[in-house]
Amino acid sequence: MEKIDQSQIYISGIGKLLSEGKLTVPPYQRSYSWEEIHVSELLADFKSSFESQSEDYFLGTIVVVRKDNGTREIVDGQQRLATSAILICSIRDFIQSMQDSDSLERARIIESDFLFKRDKRTLEKIQNLQLNEVDDPFFSSTILTNSTDNTLAQRSSHKRLSEALILARNFTAKEFPSKDPTELLEFLDFIESRAKVIHIQVDDESYAYTIFETLNDRGLELSELDLVKNLLFSLSGISIAAVRSNWNEMLVQLDSLNKERMSLDFLRHFWSCLNGLTRKRQLYSSIRAKVRSREEAVNLSEELSFASLTYVALLNSESDVWKSYNHDTREAIRTLNLLNMQQNRPLILAALSKFAKEDVERTIQNLVPWAIRFIVNGKLGSSALEDNFASNANKVWQKEIKDYKTLFGSMKRTIPSDEDFQHSALSWTIARADFARYVLRTLEGVAKNHGELTPNDSPNILTLEHVLPKNPDPKDWPDFSPDEHHAFHRRLGNLCLLEGNQNSHLGNVPFEDKKAVLTASNLASTQMIGNYEKWTKESIQKRQARLAEWAVRAWPIG
Repeated sequence: MEKIDQSQIYISGIGKLLSEGKLTVPPYQRSYSWEEIHVSELLADFKSSFESQSEDYFLGTIVVVRKDNGTREIVDGQQRLATSAILICSIRDFIQSMQDSDSLERARIIESDFLFKRDKRTLEKIQNLQLNEVDDPFFSSTILTNSTDNTLAQRSSHKRLSEALILARNFTAKEFPSKDPTELLEFLDFIESRAKVIHIQVDDESYAYTIFETLNDRGLELSELDLVKNLLFSLSGISIAAVRSNWNEMLVQLDSLNKERMSLDFLRHFWSCLNGLTRKRQLYSSIRAKVRSREEAVNLSEELSFASLTYVALLNSESDVWKSYNHDTREAIRTLNLLNMQQNRPLILAALSKFAKEDVERTIQNLVPWAIRFIVNGKLGSSALEDNFASNANKVWQKEIKDYKTLFGSMKRTIPSDEDFQHSALSWTIARADFARYVLRTLEGVAKNHGELTPNDSPNILTLEHVLPKNPDPKDWPDFSPDEHHAFHRRLGNLCLLEGNQNSHLGNVPFEDKKAVLTASNLASTQMIGNYEKWTKESIQKRQARLAEWAVRAWPIG
């Protein structure tokens, strides 16, 4: 009861809340995430309620924590607060654009009422709303200051902030076109007093997240990541500082990859290690069922912080994590990233945590041929495959599987056999040039009996050539109808590698003009094309059959 008694709960206009200032988004909160549809819906709802005169508009609950320095950290509501502040910026900018002295003074008053306060000693401008450390530099230097310079928009959240401002400016100009600002100022009054929120202010941070958990029990409009974070914070009690630090360390590591949704992918893959396959929509409910105490929340936050370092290494073969492993293992990590295969990440996380070094190396190196076989066989996207990887990852984590040999025995039944792999490779079609170069380099290694070559990402060293061109002149390629061209030009049998800039001299020329260059190549897999008098569907199929035989040796089962 004491925590409830110390809480302040009241109804306020969202503009009034912004005018009071000292609102901050803590660094561990997600960045600005509202898309066009969310911003447009809020603007339309504001306008509709404003025009009704008698109706207020309810935006839900805002939960903040009072800090000792007088600031208020936002636990729930940052998207609504940020978007409302952006709308107020657009109103200020529109009035300021009128340029007369009264309008300039009104714009200054709007800014001082809702956007900035001045320190009475230093006269420094202090933002009423400060976003997290990722978004605030852009928010403060571009949006709050009415700048037209968007060159600072380095992240996707910055672009969303910029797009929200454009939407707000277009809305303001369209709905309030008059040079008389009376109606627009009345609309601003609506935002200040009639666009209502339930404002809950507490002193205890973990209690704030307990409130948040209760208010968002069904997880509506929240990402699974947000829900998990708030669950851990709400359970952490006196350990809130440690849990927050661990969570923030996890985010810092994952943000270094600068990829969308990486944090959620990591959380799901790590939890799958611990508990078997977990779908994104099941993640929060699964964690909530398992993590129920302060100690469990602290332990999970520590595990997440540590595991995030390893997860980042999975996407970077140059990471220090791999320095103690052999060259083939580092190249396997590089290749797995080229393949963009995610289903095996829980297994790699588990192996790195539980296996001896030699078994880690054997596991990672063999994941490459397994992945190729899954891709060619069409199993890569299957739920059964993901389930199998996650199930074996969990067995490794629980030490039911203790080495590579046992893991291979458990995985073998799902890996396409040599016969199935070779048969599927007869129709192997490759759209991505970097993947095609890797495949052909590896097959070239088999042709010359010197093993798998290192995948090369540079098109300047070995270029990819389509023998049947991507854009052929029909008179030069009469054996292919448009449908047949579509079906065959990306087939493995139609693709080859050329050294240096030879590819630039070939282009869309007829096969007769290409043949001499291809025959003169130092690459056995390219030279073989010179054995064909004409380049037809049958030629492509015959060469592909030969390459399919090589593929079985290039990517052995284990």
